[in-house]
Amino acid sequence: MEQIKALPEGVAGMVFSKTEIAALEAAPEDARAVVFYRYWTAKEAVLKALGTGLSVSGRSFTIDISRPETPRLVSADWKDEDTQAWQLAAFHPKDGFAGAVAVRTQRPLRLNLQSWSFGE
Repeated sequence: MEQIKALPEGVAGMVFSKTEIAALEAAPEDARAVVFYRYWTAKEAVLKALGTGLSVSGRSFTIDISRPETPRLVSADWKDEDTQAWQLAAFHPKDGFAGAVAVRTQRPLRLNLQSWSFGE
């Protein structure tokens, strides 16, 4: 999960695929930060699910975020990777935040978000 803030300069070119960079650049100026963090959190979720950390380049796979709540892994340069075997889900716990989870499974992924508050 990430707080949506100013677009970090130069990061997209280091971790996004060419397709993702093109989509980011095509987004309206006032929506680019949201688009960036949708991609960023989905890519981060896939890397965490792989368990490889940053040893796998974010540029080696492409995420489609055209359906905001259900991003999809559409291509990957990993050996014998079946992109259909991945389920992703995006969530927005509150305004100004974006998050995603990724699981390698054929089963549909359903999130159940809980809100917690602690006494002051």
